[in-house]
Amino acid sequence: MGKLNALDLLNDYKELKLKKKSSNTVDAYVSDLNQFISFISKDFDFIEQQDIDDYITHLLSRNFKLKTINRKLISIKQFIDFPDNNNEYGGKISVEVEVLKVQRKEYLEEVITQSDFDRLIRLAEREKDYRALTTFYTLYLTGLKFRS
Repeated sequence: MGKLNALDLLNDYKELKLKKKSSNTVDAYVSDLNQFISFISKDFDFIEQQDIDDYITHLLSRNFKLKTINRKLISIKQFIDFPDNNNEYGGKISVEVEVLKVQRKEYLEEVITQSDFDRLIRLAEREKDYRALTTFYTLYLTGLKFRS
């Protein structure tokens, strides 16, 4: 494989692969890739897995959100796959770029206080609303979280 100059490759990538994308998408990809190219500061065909890992560590240390890091990684992955899928460049860059796992937040930020729960129970008891009492206690006994 011949020497792959990352900036030349980026220009070809932009012309061949990003031509159907919106200008905002192209700008984001190019920005992401320029940041990565600056970070590795070596010939693109000598990129190693450690370069990817170091870049992820760098982004995490700069407190980027996981969603942003994953967008950057997707840009890099598609860019790395470009020479493999284009006969003009030949060869294979053997690094794997995988996005980071994002833990989905499936809980409420606002939770009921113990005193609010106690008031609900007293009100339901006063009104003799046994269905509400059953519901409240079911939620309480199955893991309803209280804030102090």
